[in-house]
Amino acid sequence: MSICMNRRWRRDGMKVIGLTGGFLSGKSTVLRLFAQCGAEVLDADRLYHELLERDARLCRELEAEFGSDICDDRGTVDRTRLRELVCADRKLMDRLSGITLPYILDELRKRIRAMREGAGIAVVEVPLLFEKRMEHDFDAVLVVDADDTIRRERALGRGYDERFFAAVEQAQLPLREKVERADYVIINNGDREHLKKQVQVVYGEIGENVTERE
Repeated sequence: MSICMNRRWRRDGMKVIGLTGGFLSGKSTVLRLFAQCGAEVLDADRLYHELLERDARLCRELEAEFGSDICDDRGTVDRTRLRELVCADRKLMDRLSGITLPYILDELRKRIRAMREGAGIAVVEVPLLFEKRMEHDFDAVLVVDADDTIRRERALGRGYDERFFAAVEQAQLPLREKVERADYVIINNGDREHLKKQVQVVYGEIGENVTERE
């Protein structure tokens, strides 16, 4: 684990940390561990799922682009069908991102602004944080790192194939670059207790910075 203390922390309001990393590096697990420490948490992927369920305008755009086959019997977008459609085609994946990301980023920034009215520490998971140049939306950025071999094994274990893993990797910045640009790095190669301890240390360090500047 590495810790960088060069960030200038805001003097008031909640301190909001951006959490990102590679595909299946364990970002969601780390987010849950931060929640157990007492942080307020937000998951951009969960936000995307919420938008697919309740934003009729987004669903209409997706149906117009990819066809009615991506909708289930209720008329809402079936995430599994949509993923299967785009996973092997980089152009389709780019078209999907072009439609959904403006909705996600708009809602995400609204939630972050609302968070800042509170106090304490919040952690927001954003898989494409660097790719969408969102690092300046946060007080600090934390990257979850994991060996490529381990991440590939996790992908296969969850039913993804090599093509899908490669397509997701190609759509993102290399994990090495994310690590180099991070303020905090947590390593997740499978030891849950070690992972938990790293989260607790980072949470404590952030808390000390918040306290010193208040």
